[in-house]
Amino acid sequence: MIDWIQFGICAALITSGILVLFLSVTGVFRLKFALNRIHFAGMTDTMGLFLIISGLIVASGFTYTSLKLLAILFFLWFTSPVCSHFLGKLEYETDPTLPEQCEVLPSEEDTDGNI
Repeated sequence: MIDWIQFGICAALITSGILVLFLSVTGVFRLKFALNRIHFAGMTDTMGLFLIISGLIVASGFTYTSLKLLAILFFLWFTSPVCSHFLGKLEYETDPTLPEQCEVLPSEEDTDGNI
């Protein structure tokens, strides 16, 4: 009986993670601007990977393998936002049409003159 409950939880987590990643791919293709795509992909891949790796941890039981999967999860959680930030920064620095695509707010340096 416990095996069926474990299988059900595992299947639900992995299926929902795959669904989130599928929605991420379709959402990225539907968005118009690069910064929106980067933001959307960064948010959804973190959630999708969390669900899939959590399902794998439940499937493997709580063993040394699940500890390795947990280490992979933490590594991906720390590197994915950093990668998204660098891609956004690169887009901000290199795209000359960015002010036409979105509203660029003035920085504190422009308004105060003190910073």
